[in-house]
Amino acid sequence: MYEDYDFSQDEKWNQFIEQADQSISKERLEYLKQIWYKENVNKKHKIDNNKISNVKEESKLPYYIYSTENIFKMSFMLLLFMQGVAQIFGYLFNFLALQRQIRNTKIQQKRQYVNLLINNEFFHNLVFLFLFHFFERMHNILVYSPILMHSWVGISEFLFLHHKSIYEKMQSYIDKTKQNKELILIQKQKVEIILFPVLLIAKLFFETGNWVLIIIYLIFLKMKYHNNNRSKVAWIQIDYYIESKLPLFVVPTYRQMRQIAIHLFLD
Repeated sequence: MYEDYDFSQDEKWNQFIEQADQSISKERLEYLKQIWYKENVNKKHKIDNNKISNVKEESKLPYYIYSTENIFKMSFMLLLFMQGVAQIFGYLFNFLALQRQIRNTKIQQKRQYVNLLINNEFFHNLVFLFLFHFFERMHNILVYSPILMHSWVGISEFLFLHHKSIYEKMQSYIDKTKQNKELILIQKQKVEIILFPVLLIAKLFFETGNWVLIIIYLIFLKMKYHNNNRSKVAWIQIDYYIESKLPLFVVPTYRQMRQIAIHLFLD
């Protein structure tokens, strides 16, 4: 029986709910519990809407802030063809998301705050946006595709956590996004890495971009490599893909060049 199920002992549920934003309402939490119970414990369970509607609501301010963040995400995605406007929405939603995660994390020391920033994907997005802010010729969908991916993941989580009616209409898309969240975020890292040789080629052969941008971007990638496990996985997968496509007689030379590059740029 649902009423007798001890969610506190369900490790998978606890892992999921720890990642959920604290702005989630008690009503929505009750609904998610019933979905979880139906999908993972008893598929015959019927969701009791009366139980959901009887849950008392608390302050909605965190929800309104979280909603605003996701409106800005959607605006960024829809207005990407208007680069200046999209950038403003990009700054806004990443700043709100960063503040939300800082608020949800109990920080007691300045060192913890610095570590959170260094490892936070939204802070990385702010740095990324700032790097490309001053180079109009570098503004295109390829450059901003990493933040587009991150935006969609965030919007999917928001709809799942807070909007029952929209979630039910888009369930297949949102569920696939949730299931493949880690793969999507690794893909985000891959695109960020691939942008480096694109920037290099654009500068060398088309006089587009700036050497300062390229050097700072390389430092940015190095920082992510040392502080982000997804970035390390992305580097490994790209390396494996390149090596697998090379002729056998070229592989030893490639490996030597790879070691030199790792020593110069990543160590």
